Amino acid sequence: MVKHPPPTPPAAPIVVDALSKTYGRGADATPVLRDLSFSVARGEWVFLVGPSGSGKTTLLSILGCVLSPDAGRVEVLGRDVRSLSPQAAAELRLRNIGFIFQRFHLIRGLTAQENVSVPLTLQGANQTVARRRADELLAAVGLAEHRHRNVRKLSVGQCQRVALARALVTNPDLILADEPTASLDGEHGHAAMQLLRELTTQSGATVIVVTHDPRIQSFADRVLKLENGQLCANQSPLSPNTPAPRNLGTDEIRSIGEFTPTPPEEPQNEPEPMLVVE
Repeated sequence: MVKHPPPTPPAAPIVVDALSKTYGRGADATPVLRDLSFSVARGEWVFLVGPSGSGKTTLLSILGCVLSPDAGRVEVLGRDVRSLSPQAAAELRLRNIGFIFQRFHLIRGLTAQENVSVPLTLQGANQTVARRRADELLAAVGLAEHRHRNVRKLSVGQCQRVALARALVTNPDLILADEPTASLDGEHGHAAMQLLRELTTQSGATVIVVTHDPRIQSFADRVLKLENGQLCANQSPLSPNTPAPRNLGTDEIRSIGEFTPTPPEEPQNEPEPMLVVE
C-alpha cells in the first residue's frame, strides 16, 4: 500500500514577528508598537484590548495593510505586508479583508442594498449579481424589508447590521473590526456580536476585534492585551461565571437597532490613524 504524506496544515492567516512601529522622527519620534510577536489561526476570534494610546488601532491598520511596519515581519493571508505595493495592498483589502468601523462609514446617499453591494461592484461583479448577494446578507441580518431604504433613515443598530453585511459580502478570509459595539448599548452590542459570530462561523473567516467593551469579550477565543505598545497578556476571555454565546432567534435579530444608542467613548490623544479602506 502506498503511504501518502499527511496533508500540510493551512498557514496561519496572521503571522506577526518582532513588529515595531514609530510615528515621527528624531526628537519627535513616538514608539507606538514595540517588538510584537503572535499568530492567529484560521477561523480564530482574537480581541485586542488595552488603554487608549496602547497601539491597538495602529496594529489593526497594519493587519489591514493600511500601514506598514517599520521593523519586523507581518504576514497577512500569506502576503508580506512590507513588500506589498500600494496597488497590491488595495487589491488584498478589496478581495480578502472585510472591515467593520466604529462609526460604520456607510454612504449616506445610498440604500442599504447599495451600500452592501459596493465592495462587489468594485471587484467588477455584475450589478444584478452584486445586489442579489447583498439581499442575501441583508436577509441574514434581519433587514430584508429595509433593503431599499436610505441608510439615513435607519436606526444606529440597523446601520450596524448593514455594516456587518457589507463586511461579509465578498466572503473575506479576514474580518477586522474597530470598536464594533461602541455605538450600541450592552444588549444590542452583544446581539450584534452574536450575529457576526454565527455568520463568520459559517464562512470560516478569521476575526480580529479592537474593543474597550468587556461585555463582549466572551465571544473571543483569545484576548491580546496591549500596554505602551507591548503585548502584556495572551489569555482566554472566558471565566466560570461568563455565559457562553447562544444562537439568536429571528425576533432578536430584528430587534437589534430598536434601542437608545450609547455615545462612543471620546478618543484620547494618541497618534493612531483612522482605519480606512481607500
